[in-house]
Amino acid sequence: MGPPAPRCLGIWLERKCATEGVDIRTSTTATAVATAENGALKSVQCSILATGESYSLPCQKLVIAAGPWSPSLIQSLFPNSILDLQPSTNAGDWMVFQDPNPVRADTTSAVFFDDIVHEKLEYGGRNNGSIFVCGRRNFTAILPPPGKEDEPDQRVLSDLIQYSRRFIHQDIEGEACPALSILEKGRAFRPSTVAGLPRISEIPSEKLYCVESEAPTGVFLCYGHGSYGLTLGMGSGKLMAQVILGLKPDIDISKFTIS
Repeated sequence: MGPPAPRCLGIWLERKCATEGVDIRTSTTATAVATAENGALKSVQCSILATGESYSLPCQKLVIAAGPWSPSLIQSLFPNSILDLQPSTNAGDWMVFQDPNPVRADTTSAVFFDDIVHEKLEYGGRNNGSIFVCGRRNFTAILPPPGKEDEPDQRVLSDLIQYSRRFIHQDIEGEACPALSILEKGRAFRPSTVAGLPRISEIPSEKLYCVESEAPTGVFLCYGHGSYGLTLGMGSGKLMAQVILGLKPDIDISKFTIS
């Protein structure tokens, strides 16, 4: 079983959310939070990027799940926060090819060549007739502002093309296939931590407001899945929902909790 196409999965998730009555607001940023006298979360101030219009959205539970921008978003919304997520830069350049040897439209697959090429190299055959390939990690790339994209390293892309010609540019009989057709290319920044463990937890008051209190803050964090965000996303979402609702999580998440 390999990974589905992210865009296709996103469309499916959006439709499922719509059927559940979820109000999705894009091109909108959270700029501030308001709390009641007892410290309970009361509302979130939002700004529409296109017009600059600002409005207040009633809010009792807030989940920070902004990928690699989560640490800066927390600092922006909660200036007194002393929460140190120990973020680690983990960028990766990628390409998507048209599958030169389509077998079945409804199949997916994943193949890893790390042990052969002695660096990260993975291929994902998607169920839309394309193949995703991602190469070595970039630990020095600078995270762009939200909504902006960073250009991939052309040298890495050239290496990915060479690897692809070596590993997938053949048919079953070993004959050369037509030239590989590149559909997309880009750079992904993965939200990672130094320890390599994600955070699925409510943020305690002492970390958020620098005030010791046993009262719940109503502010939660889902962050740090590294290269496996798409793979673990829906499962992590279920665990996050269980934490928010005060239910017992399906698995032990003590290692992912902010204490």
